[in-house]
Amino acid sequence: AVAPRRPGRPAARPRADHPATRPRAGGGGLLQLQRSVPALGGPALQRAADAVPRPDHRCGGVAPRCPGGHGRGARRAERALRAKAEEFIRPLAPQIKEIIARISRRRLFEYQKTLFDFDSKHVTQPGNLKAIEYLQRTLASFGYEPELQWLPDRPYKTANVVAILKGTENPDLYYLLCSHFDSVARGPGADDNSSSTAVLLETARVLARHPLPSSLIFAAFTGEESGLWGSREFARLARERKLQVLGAINNDTIGWTEDHRLDNTIRYANSGLRDLMHAASIGFSRMVTYDSHYIRSTDAVPLFEAFGNVVAGLGSHPVLGNPYYHTEQDRLEVVNQELIEEATKFMVASVIMMTSSPLPVRDVKALLKEDGSVEITWAPNPEKGIAYYLVTCQLGDKGQIISKKVEQTRTSFQIKKLVKASSLEKIDASSGKIHLKISVRAVNRRGLPSWDETVIIL
Repeated sequence: AVAPRRPGRPAARPRADHPATRPRAGGGGLLQLQRSVPALGGPALQRAADAVPRPDHRCGGVAPRCPGGHGRGARRAERALRAKAEEFIRPLAPQIKEIIARISRRRLFEYQKTLFDFDSKHVTQPGNLKAIEYLQRTLASFGYEPELQWLPDRPYKTANVVAILKGTENPDLYYLLCSHFDSVARGPGADDNSSSTAVLLETARVLARHPLPSSLIFAAFTGEESGLWGSREFARLARERKLQVLGAINNDTIGWTEDHRLDNTIRYANSGLRDLMHAASIGFSRMVTYDSHYIRSTDAVPLFEAFGNVVAGLGSHPVLGNPYYHTEQDRLEVVNQELIEEATKFMVASVIMMTSSPLPVRDVKALLKEDGSVEITWAPNPEKGIAYYLVTCQLGDKGQIISKKVEQTRTSFQIKKLVKASSLEKIDASSGKIHLKISVRAVNRRGLPSWDETVIIL
């Protein structure tokens, strides 16, 4: 059961530089707090925030456990989310369960303890270089060939640590799992962010002998607390090398719990990755997940700027918040090790589902023709093993949804048939004034759909 929150009104705008701000349940409740948080930050990012609708509140547990208390609406959202989650869970469940069974809580604690013993890992402190050497050595012990990305033109010597698990079917398609390993100067940063770094290391270990269909990059960023240094350098090098990251999960501050609740927040720009991560929680972890349309002031910002709206991740702020954030008290004893283990199961499942599913379909176009039909075209997906494309059309907000499975990259629908199926009055297609929602997803031979659907409105 979830302990009730204290009554009161939520803050109008939590301090962006202080993720320890706690949500309260009075007034508009949790949803009001989420809406009050600046979504992304920066003009370009804010435009993207405006373009992506805010989600309903969702959680990985059953609706009555949801602290938002949204009753029947929450239960409907929960049922819809679970139905969508099954698309990803069912085809991959045996593989994911076999791999997460190898996760070791002992190893997770050892990673954190070693990083904690370096004390502060801020770029100005000796612990930063010690952590770089440790991360490189640890990833190499798993069989990787880590790259040190030394940051040029910075006042302190520091580096990202990057390793790649090459894909078996699509080795030139890259996904990213990342977190920063540095801390503030005045504290060891056990939760912010050795918690995420430990999850990254254990995920890399259990996947080392189980390559995925597409390539997966593991990146431990430096200098996040100094102005996102490491993620900016990673993005610069990726552009220089013409390496396009197709999906990214960035984790930050994920190990603190209040009243021992196993909960965390999915922070996202891309709603498809948000729902995929909820599916990972539902299918393979006891962790309850909330979500917030938020990537501001994190390493997700340079990734968004470089690779587009393909970013999500796990973190505490703004729905939850560690009161020891950025203090000397952010120590190992405030991190819940059971939550870290569940977060690792969640993360392994998330990256397996992300790298095994087709990309969102690109360049979807629709043309109204004089014969009263609508012609739909799109670009072929780059992955091997695409079985077909699932195309759906819905006329109006309440029209019947009609679907087609198409093996090519072109199809058409007759408007008259859509009108008849939807029990609507006659619509003059020649005027071009119809409200037709068109959705296209690729489906591969495993039965996995694109991790985000592409939707256009005609």
